[in-house]
Parts: sequence; structure tokens; C-alpha cells
Amino acid sequence: MSVQWDATMTKKRQYDGEKNRDSTTAGAETSSTNGGYSRRRVLGGLGVASALSLVGAGGLATANGADEQGSSQNDRLERAYEIRRTIADRLRETSVPNHETNGDEQRYENRIATFTKGLPHDDLGEVDPDAYDELLDALETGDGEDFEAVTVGDEREFIEPQAAFGFTVAGYDPHTIETEAPPRFDSAEAAAELAEIYWMALVRDVPFQEYEDNELIRAAAHDLTEFSDFAGPMVDGEVTPQTVFRNVAPGVTTGPYVSQFLLKRVPEGALFKDQRIRTAQPDVDYITDYDDWLATIRGETIGPEEGEVEDDELFDPEPRYIRSGRDLTAYVQRDVMFGAYVNAVLIIIGDNVDGIVANPEEIYDEASPYGEYETQAEFVNFGRPGVLDLVAGVTQPAHSAAWFQKWLVHRSLRPEQFGGRVHNHLRDDVDVTYPINDELFESPVLERIYDEYGSHLVPQAFPEGGPTHPAYPSGHGAVAGACTTVLKAVFDEDYEIEEPVQATADGLNLEPCPVDEPLTIGGELNKLASNANAGRVFGGVHYRGNTFDGIGLGEQVAIGYLRDIKLRYNEYPDEFDEWTFTNVMGEEVTI
Repeated sequence: MSVQWDATMTKKRQYDGEKNRDSTTAGAETSSTNGGYSRRRVLGGLGVASALSLVGAGGLATANGADEQGSSQNDRLERAYEIRRTIADRLRETSVPNHETNGDEQRYENRIATFTKGLPHDDLGEVDPDAYDELLDALETGDGEDFEAVTVGDEREFIEPQAAFGFTVAGYDPHTIETEAPPRFDSAEAAAELAEIYWMALVRDVPFQEYEDNELIRAAAHDLTEFSDFAGPMVDGEVTPQTVFRNVAPGVTTGPYVSQFLLKRVPEGALFKDQRIRTAQPDVDYITDYDDWLATIRGETIGPEEGEVEDDELFDPEPRYIRSGRDLTAYVQRDVMFGAYVNAVLIIIGDNVDGIVANPEEIYDEASPYGEYETQAEFVNFGRPGVLDLVAGVTQPAHSAAWFQKWLVHRSLRPEQFGGRVHNHLRDDVDVTYPINDELFESPVLERIYDEYGSHLVPQAFPEGGPTHPAYPSGHGAVAGACTTVLKAVFDEDYEIEEPVQATADGLNLEPCPVDEPLTIGGELNKLASNANAGRVFGGVHYRGNTFDGIGLGEQVAIGYLRDIKLRYNEYPDEFDEWTFTNVMGEEVTI
């Protein structure tokens, strides 16, 4: 049985209800589909029969002599070899699928729907075709010297395109994991995604606590409901102030907008850290002027030079808890990519800090053998060091998988480029039109954006705008999906988080937050992934689909990684043989 992943999950395209919703067990062979995520069936079975009898055996036998000692040492090395050969044979049994794109790069010869930031562009922001061909040539060879030979626009460098060619030593090879193609440039879904980004820019400074009664939030929810292919969660067919700008994963629309793992203090050994952050001043947005936009697309960084303005003009001098879209944007602008998930581990395992009790029988998944042991306690593999190792270890494979999709498959344009197309389409002084879906032009958000900023460009929260690597899928999404999948596999997803909190409207304090239903570890981990990625959309550098599909990609990476990593445990397979977790579509998956 293979689970097919519908990454868009809209009111029109629901997950296939005919598939088993009770338990999805990854089997022993690979399946691939064209479009949509494919749950690979390589998770069961070792692939090498001898490994079943060798993996999980005890340590070295006590030797009475040199020959016996040498023999037991050889047995140990043979067992280690079999584990590695098992992983290698699994890889050989997979195949690289035919990765499907949305066809935009071939559809538009002038590359108007393709990532081109950092290359030379004309006055309409359309790329120099020769320079783009040089980039394609470099992506064909993967040679560092060929990338160095690409004609670039200004000082900004491409973000490590060679990472798209990298390898991993555990889990699926990055080139074997599929994603669904992003929406076409001319589609109703793309129009809805860009409208959402415009609305999120307008409400960056609205505290999440005030969403229910805020006029802009209500207008955004109403407008997004009207789009025929909006992919966000709804209640009775409508976007509400409670669901707006959230995603569809279990638990994400429950309770306050911000995850408890971004608010509760973090026990880091003898150090206790609160999670107030340095955030940006309100109403400080960038690249709303056309000349600035054009310079940015060509690779120039727009914004005040160092020393031109005081820090207090750009950054809030008072640290605050995350309480708005701008705060989320500030959090993910310079974050350590897996730092939030490390903090989550420390909070969950912490010494009764802020209501999460460190009791292995309660917080760990029931598959852990240490919930049953009476003379042994978890530490190296199943305790804090082991969990932290999994979080850090799965991050690089997640990035590799994302970079492969970004550079070698989709090359999807950033929202700031899309906004430039909208702006030029609506100008009276140039004779240019673009195949943008009419639903966007029927939205009131464009008039509101123009009234606020004097252009139809996408207001950016960062002076540099979007990164100089393609948009789809989100790297933050892939890391979030991989790390939260690991944590949901290790911990009891249903464990209830006591004493939930939220930031006050000014962000200076935390206060109790009443909830209609309990907040759980699994739900708040999903919300953490959603928050980290919403910060990128609030910043104007990603679309909803980039982030949610990125989470799905990271989830697949983690499944392959955990499948291979568990072979190293002495407890496997007699006392520990599987992980289970609930994926972001609400399906139970067994590894």
C-alpha cells in the first residue's frame, strides 16, 4: 500500500478518503507517482536477509584468548558491515522518478514565471536570456567553475546551487523524493497565494490576540474565502479569524496562533532562557518602490547602510515574545534552522518547567522500551542526547532534498518577482500584460496595497527581499517537516501541555490562555512548523504552498532517515522495532 500525498489540501482537493485512515505502514518496495508526494514502501524489511539475524545482537563476547577475542571483534565488524550494507542495498533498490514540473519554464520563453533573481534584467524586470542559459548550463554540469562563469547582475551571490547535487549517507537519496509541482503562474491557486501574501503584509503588525475583532483580518478572511482554489483551512467553507494564515495539519488551528514551543521558557541545563526576541520596529517595510525593486531583482541589497541609521529606528529596543506576523518574520530571518526544534526537545524533557513533566512513561512514545524497563533508563539513544542527535542529523538531508527540488527541478519565482509582474501589468505607462489569473485582479487587496504603499509590489519585511535561491519548496518547510516528524515519532503526540500561555498584545509578557480543547505535543509541534513557515510568508519571501509542501518533503526525508537510523540501536528489533507518528494529513504512519 502506498500513501499518495496531496500537498495542496484545499476545500476542492481533499486527501483521498478511500485510503486507509487508521494506519499507514510503509512497506518493502519503492513506488513513485508523477505529481503528489509518494510514501515510499522501502521502510519495512531489511533487504539483506543476514542483517535480520545480525542487527540488534549484543555487544562483543568476553574473550578468553587472543583468537577468541579476534573472532568476536571480527563478528562485531561483520555486524557493523551488514548494517551499512543493508542501508546501501535499500538505496540500490530505489529509483530516481521522473520529477514533474508545472511547465512554466518551458511555457514562457521570457522566463517571467521562473526564478531569475541575481541575474541581469531589463527595465521590466525580465531576465537576460543569455545569462539565464548560462545558469541552466551550470545546473546541467554541476561544475563549480561553470557557476562561476555565469553572468550575474550585482553583488548578491546564489545560495549554494551545488548543494542540489549532494548526497546523504542515511535515508532516501535526495533525488528520489518527489514533490507535487507548484501552482502554475496563470492558475487560480497562484492568484490566491499571492493575494494571501499581500494581506499578510498589510497585517504584519496586528497582534494575533486581536485577530477576532480586527477589520483588516476580517476583510482578509472574507476575501480569501472568495478565491476558487484557496488552500488554507476553513470552517463550513469559510476562512475565519481563527483559521486565517494557518495550515491544515492537526492541531494547528487549535488555541492561540503561536506554538507553546515558541513561548515557554527553555531549560538548557542550568540555564533557563525565556523566548523574548529582538524584533523589528512596526511599519518598517522594504522594496515598495519600483526602482528599489528592480535593483533588488538584479542582485542589489536595498536598505540603509551600516551606521546610516540608529538600530532603534529599525529594531525594537525592547525584547518581546512573539505576538504578531512581524515578530514571526523577525524570528525566521536569522534563525538557526533547527534551533526551534532543539528548544522543543529541551522544553518537553525539561525538569517540570512550565507544565511539561519529564516522565519517560508519559512523554515518550509507547514504542520506547524504556517505558517498560525497570533497571535501565534512557539516555544515549532514547534520551535527550539521542533525540537531539536525530533533530540535528535529519536537518542536512532535509536541506539537500529541498535544494535539489529548488535548483534542478522547479526553479520557481519568488513572490517579489510575481509582485513585479502584477505591478507592471497594471501600469498605464508601459505596454505589457502577463497571464495572471483574473481572480487576483478582482480582489480588494490590490487597491489596499496601492493605497498603503503606492505600488502593487509585494512589501518585503527584509531589506534584501527574498533569498537568491528558487522559492519551491521552502527550505524552512523541509527542515520543519523533518525535525517535527522525528519529534512526533519519539514523543507521545497525545500528551497534553498544561497551563498554555500566549503573549500579551504588546509582547512584553506571557499570560494564561484558555483553550476550548487541550493542546498536545503533536498539535503544538505541527503548529511550530506552521509558525516557522508562516513567518516566511508574512515576510513576503514565500507562498503558502512552498511552505506546506516543504513540510511534506521534510516529512518524507525523516521517514527514510529514521528507517535507516534505527538499525544502529542494540534494542532493535527485539525490544524496539518501530516508530509511529501522525503525518500532517492526519494519517498514522509506521516506520
